[in-house]
Amino acid sequence: MHWDTWLLLNRRSGPLVESRSQEERHPTLGAYRQVYFLRLNEAGCTYYRERWAANSAAYPDVEAPNPITVLLPSRAVV
Repeated sequence: MHWDTWLLLNRRSGPLVESRSQEERHPTLGAYRQVYFLRLNEAGCTYYRERWAANSAAYPDVEAPNPITVLLPSRAVV
């Protein structure tokens, strides 16, 4: 696990991401495998929304999508 990921999971104020897994079937072999991934939790979505504008201004060369366009509509701030 990358150090930056570890920091997201172990914040004093609580984690920003949650680990998930799902079973996938290989399209031609038919074998199944477990796939693991991380995704933002509610606290992570809030953190991203609150800091997106400042981080985008500070790091203009980094392409980070606007949270209003990528987060679920129920979570978007209008």
